[in-house]
Amino acid sequence: MGAARIIDQYFHYCKEMCSEFEPLGKSSLSTILDTRKVSKRKSLQGINYLAAEAGEAFDSLRKMIEDKVALCNDSERLIENLTRARFYLKSDCKVHVTRSSNIADHCCVYALSDPEEHNFAQDCDHEHDESYIECSILTNTLNEIERLIEETETDEELFDRALKNFRSYRKFIVT
Repeated sequence: MGAARIIDQYFHYCKEMCSEFEPLGKSSLSTILDTRKVSKRKSLQGINYLAAEAGEAFDSLRKMIEDKVALCNDSERLIENLTRARFYLKSDCKVHVTRSSNIADHCCVYALSDPEEHNFAQDCDHEHDESYIECSILTNTLNEIERLIEETETDEELFDRALKNFRSYRKFIVT
């Protein structure tokens, strides 16, 4: 992630979490980021296992699409959208999620509530009447991948397994 993007996320986070807080200036932040170069981790040691599993889920979904490439004209677009969604979830999504948001995908209360188990659900005191383009792209892409699996898998056992895996990946990625 580039320095400009990190700085933008910092300002967005400061504004959202504590509007009275006076954040550091852009030049100070740039100096800090230049001094302390970001390094890329080469192993999963110390990384949250949920993030690692989400990465595996994206890789598996990509493989499902690649395996069906001959049967799907939109495979390149689906893979591109999946890559874009993965990047969004790893970066900007974190600063958009709040306890209360009119965007369902950004609302902690909504996301953590189980619609099937009343004891693990909480009603929101607001409407979810807004959307965010990156979240919409993810939802639409996942819906298209599910349709692709349903339309192209002829072996019933493979179909059931693929659909089960897909739905668990989808649930994991979205929650």
